[in-house]
Amino acid sequence: MSKPRCGFRNILKHGTKASLSKWPKTHLTWHFHLADETELNTARAAFDLWSQHSALTFERSETPNADIIISWRRLRHYNTNTKVNGAICSNKFDGPGNVLAHASLPTDQARFVSEVQVDGDEPWHIYVIKHPTDRFSLHYTLTHKIGHSLGLVHNRRKTSVMFAIQPDQQYPVKLDQNDIADIQCLYGEKNNLVYLVQYPEFSLRPGWPKTLQELGFPENTLINGAVNTHRGRSFVVFNGNAVGEIDECDKDKRVAKFTPLEATFPGIPTGVTSIFRYVDGNLYFTTRAQFYKFNEFTRTVSSAGKFNLRMLNIVCPKVELLQQLRDLLDRIVRLNDNSLTSAASDYSNDDETGVWLSDLRIRRRK
Repeated sequence: MSKPRCGFRNILKHGTKASLSKWPKTHLTWHFHLADETELNTARAAFDLWSQHSALTFERSETPNADIIISWRRLRHYNTNTKVNGAICSNKFDGPGNVLAHASLPTDQARFVSEVQVDGDEPWHIYVIKHPTDRFSLHYTLTHKIGHSLGLVHNRRKTSVMFAIQPDQQYPVKLDQNDIADIQCLYGEKNNLVYLVQYPEFSLRPGWPKTLQELGFPENTLINGAVNTHRGRSFVVFNGNAVGEIDECDKDKRVAKFTPLEATFPGIPTGVTSIFRYVDGNLYFTTRAQFYKFNEFTRTVSSAGKFNLRMLNIVCPKVELLQQLRDLLDRIVRLNDNSLTSAASDYSNDDETGVWLSDLRIRRRK
């Protein structure tokens, strides 16, 4: 009999890394459709687990006009935000058992809304306290589904709240160290400190670090990238589409002014993940898969395309390294080691105890 699990697609094919999908901001709103006070408190506790360990903050919305919408659903069902997500959900529930809930990862779609839909046919324990053995913890399930809504996929760590299979014991609900590392990889740590290093000593300047708020940035700021241009001006791109210019004459390096991204760097889209100045005299902006070569003097994008280190004349000898590794493994296989035996015929196709090395199965002696 299969154990109850999450309805996220292809759950057994995901690895252990956080997804590249993420929100371009750290302050998100949520709405629990037609929920009572107890259910709202449980949802709030689930969001709090993620905000306690990252730069994320959450605010409950009284209306469905929110970034993340939670709702109870059964069998073939509707979405709550039909304007953005369509009327009918593409994944139906299957009644009691098996799939407990599903949610969607963040996308680049305009006005994207992540819907967390919970199967109302399951026996739920809606309180934050320990659940009976014959009921599923809503607190645990919402924490898991919110993880998907924030950009995390499943992993194979049974101690992780992002493990695909619902554990028998779901109390107390907590994030393990890998969950914390994954969410911080996407949104940063809770403390938003900025360090200023003196050159060429590479020592911390007296009076630093400072918080983003001390530098003049608003609350809930998510830094996308920062660059000191060839003209000697310093810019920080934050919250996806905003730019703060640092006053270099100010000893505290506070923000002198804020402008929209398009106004400061015309042609650069939202979703920037890094910025750097290169020796060819240009600024380079990267998104998840693209690069944009920007001329700060003409204020134009001169080229764009799929990011590749070769465009910076950096060659990674991947093929050569792989061949060297294969040659090394072949030599190891040929060694008549007492602890290892190698034979292509010394295994059955059903055996999963060994590992593949250069097309041969290596098995430890019993």
